Amino acid sequence: SDHNAWPKLIASPSNTTTTAAYKNTNEANREFENELQEIKEKYEQEQKRIEQKYKSSH
Repeated sequence: SDHNAWPKLIASPSNTTTTAAYKNTNEANREFENELQEIKEKYEQEQKRIEQKYKSSH
């Protein structure tokens, strides 16, 4: 096969691009973790509410 037929891949992106990408990923992860934590807390509250309702009706 002809190796020259394919454009050469850039070995590594510039540091600024990489840093920005990591920063964005970290921020997105933090937001996701915060949302997940809120969902867990709401779920636990709802579970407790259901348990109380069940206990009081039996």
